[in-house]
Amino acid sequence: MVAYPLSDQYRSVVCAERSVVSFSSWDLRPGDVLKDKYLIVKRLGEGSNGVTYEAEIIGDDVQNKTLVAVKVVSLRGAGNWKAIDLFERETGVLASLKHPSIPKCLDSFKVDTSADRLFCLVQQKTRGQTLQAS
Repeated sequence: MVAYPLSDQYRSVVCAERSVVSFSSWDLRPGDVLKDKYLIVKRLGEGSNGVTYEAEIIGDDVQNKTLVAVKVVSLRGAGNWKAIDLFERETGVLASLKHPSIPKCLDSFKVDTSADRLFCLVQQKTRGQTLQAS
């Protein structure tokens, strides 16, 4: 299947199971779409192994848009297989946890580009203060 933009303002980034898409940088920008489902809204933060973005689920009711957090780890940026292994373990553990104080794991998938493979974890986005604010 061929990748296609939802409109002229969006770049489409497609799940690895569907096709390979090429774009210049793995760093996602507002308007990028992952897996034809998650519209990147903004970058939330960066850690030692990846970047977390706020995204909107495409197709949700216009008045009740669902915002999610998408954590992305780059194979090239990880530096070693241990980081990827730990990310995949984290994904598995979070998917198995069911507790009202822990954001739900909604999805996980891989995205292939011409230069990299991205590992993605989608979770409920919750409101709260950053550690810097507290």
